[in-house]
Formats: sequence, structure tokens, C-alpha cells
Amino acid sequence: MITTIIDVTPGMAVEWLRENAANRVLTESRVDILAESMRNGSWELRRPGITIGREGDLCDGQHRLSAIVKTGLTVRMYVTTGACRWTRKK
Repeated sequence: MITTIIDVTPGMAVEWLRENAANRVLTESRVDILAESMRNGSWELRRPGITIGREGDLCDGQHRLSAIVKTGLTVRMYVTTGACRWTRKK
């Protein structure tokens, strides 16, 4: 498991969201809240960030990534890879 701080672009967010096979249902109001904090500058670098599994699947962060796509902004986040103990199949 490796955690780094990365500037996540909207393009990266779209790619990672494509690997979102088994997360909870997306709540648009939550995405709106996160997007607003990104737009108005109140977004803070903090955990949790984004978690990518061993097989490249998105384990955590779909709302944060969706907010990045919605705003079109690049946002600095913690990104952890290889952390999930399970593999989600599509």
C-alpha cells in the first residue's frame, strides 16, 4: 500500500470513476457540497482521499472524484493504491 499526494485532474477522475464497480449509490447533493468547497477555495487536503485497489478498481472516493469532474478543477488529494483487500469485479 502506497499513499502519495497527487494533483488529481478531471481527466484522472474520469478514468478512475470508470473503475467504480461496487461503491454505494452516488448522492448528487454530496457531490454538490464537495464541488462548492473546491470552487470557493475551502477544500482542504485531508484524508480520506482516493483509494485504488490492487486491480485498479476504485475502492473509495467516488463523490470526491465526481466533484472534480463537475468543477473541472485540478485538486490536490491523498491517493492510496493497493489498499483494498478484495477485488471488485465488474
